[in-house]
Amino acid sequence: MASGNLVSSTGVESTINFDRRDLSESERIKAASKWFSIFIGLAVASVFVPILHFVLVPGFAFTAFFVGSQIYSQKTVLRNVNGSCPNCQAQMKIEQVRIKKVSGEICPQCRDFLKIRIESK
Repeated sequence: MASGNLVSSTGVESTINFDRRDLSESERIKAASKWFSIFIGLAVASVFVPILHFVLVPGFAFTAFFVGSQIYSQKTVLRNVNGSCPNCQAQMKIEQVRIKKVSGEICPQCRDFLKIRIESK
């Protein structure tokens, strides 16, 4: 079990515990190709929409590359995140979070955005 911090918008911190799982190259490729395929499928389906296909096809094609690269760049998954909100002390249990440049959750009680800060390997 690893630990990190939840940081509120006011800068107050609280400690969290979680299970950290680093994704393998093949898992990252599989997730990225799944989302890439979804958006390419939408682009192909958009060919049959009159007039709007001039915007939808390139839009979905661009989105396929963008989302695919964003999903591929996520290298870590946090599971079973347990902690309390630094503002209202409400207990939080988050099943799974993919780590991005700015990862976080919204407190269900006070509705504040809480950034998740973990130690880098």
